[in-house]
Amino acid sequence: MKSRKEQAAYFALLGISIVFAGGIFAAPYLLEQGHHSAAAVARLIYSPVCHQLPERSFAAFGGPVSVCTRCASIYIAFTAGVILYPFLRKLRVFRASPYILLAAAAIPPAVDWALNLTGLVSTGPWMQTATGVWAGAFIGALIVPAWLSIFTPHGDPV
Repeated sequence: MKSRKEQAAYFALLGISIVFAGGIFAAPYLLEQGHHSAAAVARLIYSPVCHQLPERSFAAFGGPVSVCTRCASIYIAFTAGVILYPFLRKLRVFRASPYILLAAAAIPPAVDWALNLTGLVSTGPWMQTATGVWAGAFIGALIVPAWLSIFTPHGDPV
């Protein structure tokens, strides 16, 4: 990263990612501490983006996290992709079309979702986790250059 502004933008994205990914653990933690109203609010924050079925969620602090296994895997792997981007950005994969990379990220979880939806195959939590990690890491690494380009003068490559 070339400038302080870009570094600040990167660390802002990283902070947002960590808070959002870490926030999935807030509801069971707050519930365990006896803060029922706060736990309900913590779950409510994630309700627009996930079905939140407890039986399809990881457990932490004695209760289900605020999102399903696939969403949790996406958020955590997204954060890992953001963390790893500075070390991996010189790889040729980042020079490919972002549309191709986005498709590569989206196809495995989409196929898994479709197989489960149609009832052809029930893949279970391990496959949902694997496809979530795949998509999240790809998308995290793709978002960083797009995010930083907002802060790069004259659209210079990051």
